[in-house]
Amino acid sequence: MALQIGFLRSKVAVRVFMLFILSALVPVTALTLVFYQAFSERYAQELESRLRRSSEDYGNALFDRMRRIDSLLGTLAHNARDLDRLAPFVLKLGDSPFQGFALVPPDGGRPRVFGTAGALPAPLKSLQSAPRPDSQGRTRLQVVVDQKGVASILVAQPLSQHPEASLVGLLDPNYLWGRADELDQRISLCVLGPRDARLFCSDSTLDPYLARGHRADAEANGVAVRAWGLFLATRFDAGGSWQILSGAPRSELLAGLSAFKGVFLRVVGFTLALVGLLSVHQIRHSFLPLEALMQGIQRLAHQDFEHPVVVTARDEFGRLAKAFNDMAERLRRQFRRLTALALIDRGILTHKSRAEIVGDVLREAGAVSGCAFAALALADQFEPERLTRFLRFADPPLQREPHRLWFRPGPAEQELIAQHPVISVARGEDAFRALFPDYEGLREAHLRLAPIVAEGRLSALLVIGSRGEEVGDGDVVWVVRELADRVAVALSNAAWEEQLEYLAYHDPLTRLPNRLLLSDRLDQAVAQADRTGTDLAVIFLDLDRFKIVNDSLGHGAGDALLVHLAHTLSPAIRAGDTLARLAGDEFVVLATNLKRGAGKGAEAAAIAGALMTAMATPFVQKGHELRASASLGIALYPEDGTDAETLLRNADAAMYHAKSRAKGGYQFYSKELNSQTLRRLEIEAELHRALEHNELILHFQPKIDTRRRTVRGVEALVRWQHPSKGLVPPGEFIPVAEETGLIVSIGGWVLNEACRRIQDLSSYGCEPIGVAVNISPRQFREVSLVDQVRSTLEDTGLPPELLEVEITEESAMEDTGRALRVLESLKELGTRIGIDDFGVGYSSLGYLKHFPIDTVKIDRSFIRNVDSDSKDAAVVSGIIVLARSLGATVVAEGVETEAHYQLLRAKECDEIQGFYFSPPLPFDALVELIRQTPLPRSPLGPRLRRV
Repeated sequence: MALQIGFLRSKVAVRVFMLFILSALVPVTALTLVFYQAFSERYAQELESRLRRSSEDYGNALFDRMRRIDSLLGTLAHNARDLDRLAPFVLKLGDSPFQGFALVPPDGGRPRVFGTAGALPAPLKSLQSAPRPDSQGRTRLQVVVDQKGVASILVAQPLSQHPEASLVGLLDPNYLWGRADELDQRISLCVLGPRDARLFCSDSTLDPYLARGHRADAEANGVAVRAWGLFLATRFDAGGSWQILSGAPRSELLAGLSAFKGVFLRVVGFTLALVGLLSVHQIRHSFLPLEALMQGIQRLAHQDFEHPVVVTARDEFGRLAKAFNDMAERLRRQFRRLTALALIDRGILTHKSRAEIVGDVLREAGAVSGCAFAALALADQFEPERLTRFLRFADPPLQREPHRLWFRPGPAEQELIAQHPVISVARGEDAFRALFPDYEGLREAHLRLAPIVAEGRLSALLVIGSRGEEVGDGDVVWVVRELADRVAVALSNAAWEEQLEYLAYHDPLTRLPNRLLLSDRLDQAVAQADRTGTDLAVIFLDLDRFKIVNDSLGHGAGDALLVHLAHTLSPAIRAGDTLARLAGDEFVVLATNLKRGAGKGAEAAAIAGALMTAMATPFVQKGHELRASASLGIALYPEDGTDAETLLRNADAAMYHAKSRAKGGYQFYSKELNSQTLRRLEIEAELHRALEHNELILHFQPKIDTRRRTVRGVEALVRWQHPSKGLVPPGEFIPVAEETGLIVSIGGWVLNEACRRIQDLSSYGCEPIGVAVNISPRQFREVSLVDQVRSTLEDTGLPPELLEVEITEESAMEDTGRALRVLESLKELGTRIGIDDFGVGYSSLGYLKHFPIDTVKIDRSFIRNVDSDSKDAAVVSGIIVLARSLGATVVAEGVETEAHYQLLRAKECDEIQGFYFSPPLPFDALVELIRQTPLPRSPLGPRLRRV
């Protein structure tokens, strides 16, 4: 085309071009400012986070080194008799933390110094005045700063044989503060002791900040500073905590922002260039209609009528193009037939619905054939004899509404249909007149019918009719057949698209609406409720123990049960309500047209009751009679939510509450449930972080021999030491861990840590004792417990007979065959087996006698009133007799009074647990308790709780 960029000489084109440029420049500039501010804040946050991590990491590493120093000094103090031999050896170690030692006699005499005189600084000359460790037994730290400001760190411990004497060590700064090549060169670090004594700085970056003494000014002299306190009081007497300062120049932030600014400037330049090119392209296309008209006139001058001018604009150019095309109409009519067929082809290949296909065919059929009317009859998918007829007249232009009728072809009609091409019916013949019973004027018309047969039956019938004489019969037959072929292809495509659409909105297993269709219907129901003044309810249904069906009978049986429930629940809901399957074993019922007011809760409860009644219908699968039950949650509109997402979420929360209370019931939503749900989500997120950051700890509750009053074993109990909330009660996070599956990871950690700590007892001079580890029902079901226990014993070296695996009655009786196999495999490893909370489950004594049980633990609910309730006393006596008949050890938990202890001892209970003797203890306190056994007769619980 000759027309290029010269059109910019037009004032209109220039005005449009400038408008494009301004429309791009203004928003790009605004976005630049917004993103610049956002990235500034982001860089600042990243710098602060990096400084905080550096302080914490360096502080933790420093504390670890000080613990090693404390341990090494304690060893030397314990072996003071060999100090002449051990001290030089320690000083010569490659990574020795000490520069020298001094043994300070109890009478303040001259200390014995170990180390070369030239390497020992002046502070060691005044060791006679060095303070002794305090009465609590913590190692004392002393910071001595000389006149030049150089700090020396002294540590002192009393001798084990002579507590009045002290062993004092001078720490090596290179070991204590770490080598320079181990520090992050981008971060400057300083350590401040008590009274802000400067102990160490990696470089001079923080000197101006320390000189000014502004602890609150974190941006002094262009340096970002963050502090972290190193708490030493748990192990050292340092006279106060130490502060770890980390800092970095603010220039790092500015460097990143400068790079960001350069990128944004290039983006702005590229955007403006692109907008300029696009605007030129768009303006050029606005002038193309004029060029098309000029070329059309040139073609007419050369008698070329095959290319009509196509202009879609609704302006002067469009009207001018229409006038031009009207001039060439006579010539273009010769090509109308082929053009119409091409349009039909495009339509049937792009449309998805059968109604659109019918519209395209009937719209073009008259122009293609030149006939008076066209009809298309489609067979019903489920009733082939029922046709839906679409009829369109060309003269006068009239389109009749679709009309449904029964079409039963006789023998003659069936023979014609079997021939299958195009059927010509002359005026007055009766064949196929049943198609037009209410149009008497068409009985005299000539008909051309094209049957469309699919899979041996009539799927559609195309009819073309004319009132006059047959003209060009061969051409008309060809056109009818071409149209029929196109209809056949289009209907096949439409059926495929309709099947895809159905699968997109329905569950393929149960054929119920899926989540997508339910959300759409719920949105419509909310809008309808607002218009009609009615309310609605969302009932969330989750099957109880569905996993047992899948695990025991297979997923095929589980799928069959879901299909059975879909068939039984559908009749239980009201007409107009929706039953949908969301996923797995979750169903939702949308109940609409509830009466507004207080009575709608009763209506929703009645629907829930009908659902639970319908579910009680037995279902036989693989010879097993199954009876399903479910927990239901109900959310009402508008009290519990005004949109689909909120209603579904709140109904789900109510269902979880119903399942936690008692399976097989229903629960209405309340705001308290929402807060519980949010708290559960918060605990779940924090539990993930707790596992990653090693926030879980173990406490050990002793099991006391009732006769000897000695510690025969312990039970390992997990605790959560939250960094900000302190010690989180197990009852708050264990149920969430069980529900979310985190209990599997927690249980594995507890098993490994408990075995490791009990094996460590020998290093404290104590004989290893047995440890009982609780295995949750979910852990018992989902992991290979035998392999996990075998691996743990091999890694920790704990003798198998010292490990007792405790399971609940629920775990043992859920799948007795599998439970028996697992327990026997554990016994083959040499471990002991215990049944926890005995008496509160649903165990069968017939099965229980076959289990290889070593320990039976009586639940605390029977011990609480055993001294005052004769029934509890009888139950406890029965359990003890039963356990002894099985050859098992009996443990009673929850013993808190002298009366409890004396009664259980009289009934010959083997072991007891409870606060009467000791609460759960940290490992260090457990070691002290073991060393003082046998225990005194006075209760130890209150004293041990303070340990």
